[in-house]
Amino acid sequence: MCYTVYMRMKPPSERSRKMASQIKQIAASTLLYASNDPALTFVNITEVRMTGDLQQATIYWTPLGEGSNAERAAKALAKVTGRVRNEVAHQIGSRLAPTIRFEEDLLDQQVASIQDILAKAAQSDSQLQRARADAKFAGDEHPYKAESNSE
Repeated sequence: MCYTVYMRMKPPSERSRKMASQIKQIAASTLLYASNDPALTFVNITEVRMTGDLQQATIYWTPLGEGSNAERAAKALAKVTGRVRNEVAHQIGSRLAPTIRFEEDLLDQQVASIQDILAKAAQSDSQLQRARADAKFAGDEHPYKAESNSE
């Protein structure tokens, strides 16, 4: 027999949440004030997630603008990762500074695709509703009704 074990992720600890909040503020201010790259002025940090051992921080960001800004911003973020980690290490006061990784937050794109799918489903539902309103039975409306015997 094969058994599948589903492990539920435990929620982040209070310390992890506090550190993520601090890292979010430090990273945002570092990108805004300490960086000279104009591509980083159009970056919005949406969330920071920490691993359970507080050794890795993933910083999610979204570009403010078109897709070309996202490519430029991703390259610029790759260049300033070390600077952000240094600022985090300096300001957090923890024994070990977490490793920083930037990832583009695709939530807006996922929301837009879900909304498109829901709009298509609503349109097909309305078409089906209109088709049902004009539909007629192919035969008798109640083909299995009992016939009354008049004997």
